[in-house]
Amino acid sequence: MKNVSLSYNERRFIELIFRQKSISRSEISEQLELTGSSATRIAARLMEIGLIEDEVERLGAMGQPRRPIAIAPGKVFSAGINFALNTIDVAIIDLSGKVVSVRREGLKRSSPEAAAECANQLLERMLGEARISKDDVIGAGISVPANFSDHHGTVLPNALFSEYDNVDLDAVFGKIMGLEMTIENDGACAALGEYYFAEGHRHEIFFLYHLGHGFNGGVMLNGRLYRGAHGNSCVTGVLFPYGEPRPTGTDLVNELAKHGMVLDDVADLANVPADAEPVVSAWIERAAGQLEQAVRIATGFFDPNVIVIGGRLPSDLMQRLTARIAWKTLPGPSRGLKVAPVMASKLGADGGAVGAACVPFFARYFPGSIENGHNNYSNGRRSSAGE
Repeated sequence: MKNVSLSYNERRFIELIFRQKSISRSEISEQLELTGSSATRIAARLMEIGLIEDEVERLGAMGQPRRPIAIAPGKVFSAGINFALNTIDVAIIDLSGKVVSVRREGLKRSSPEAAAECANQLLERMLGEARISKDDVIGAGISVPANFSDHHGTVLPNALFSEYDNVDLDAVFGKIMGLEMTIENDGACAALGEYYFAEGHRHEIFFLYHLGHGFNGGVMLNGRLYRGAHGNSCVTGVLFPYGEPRPTGTDLVNELAKHGMVLDDVADLANVPADAEPVVSAWIERAAGQLEQAVRIATGFFDPNVIVIGGRLPSDLMQRLTARIAWKTLPGPSRGLKVAPVMASKLGADGGAVGAACVPFFARYFPGSIENGHNNYSNGRRSSAGE
């Protein structure tokens, strides 16, 4: 099943079922504008290779059973890796739309090889506990706070991750983990996770701002992750130059340090001491003001249905920050235009790992990764295990 190639319409079939969880053949035919015979033929092939299955749903004691189609659970899995300076998050998701497990573990500041070893050991334990064979994992996505360089597979990371500069991370992780790896920046991963595992798929145009070590973004346009010419779209940190106040987790860590409250990393913001509240409140007020302008800019460029604020901040801080923006009536980007509604991420700090795990599914099974007949992930950002 790992190496099965799907047609464009088969991918559309899979994605629609993934979104709906359960749907009849007639509904699929109508929504995808396929003939009944085409839908039946596609369903038969996907059942033959084990990706989907029939469900029986009774309408009443005397009624005929309705036979919707669902993705077969427990057949295909994907892993996601997201790391900070001193922690690593690993997620396992099922193609049927279930988050199987998300786990965080401490990570010593070390080389990419050591990070890959830590991720592999954690994943192996998680698979064992869930009784999942590694052979059923089609691959792993890596969420990195980085942009892509012009060299094959290498990245230009956030300044805090200098050890990863111009390292072919997908090759390093692939060799150690024995999986096909797909690397993506953290903003794009967060957007994918929110789109497929929260409410993002209900909107045609969906934009996300990612607050973590840096300030990044991701956008889904009609089910397609917009990546740009080199995979570097939505580098929204350009709005807030380095060395100046920024609406990022790193910036809050630095503010706390100025007041004698030293944290090692953004991940430690979940354990901020109670006496830090005045500093946190002041930061939220300032960061919200910056995000108000960012929201107006995203509205002007993309006209999205919704803008989600996500990232590595703890959920309570994210909720406070988003609420500070949402209650205000912001001026639109132009005369007569309103800003898009703003909401906090539903996945919270798990969004990075869950979103990274979505990348292999997106690249292999969903039509949004296909543009003009070519896979957007065949551009040097993907490697096979051991290459």
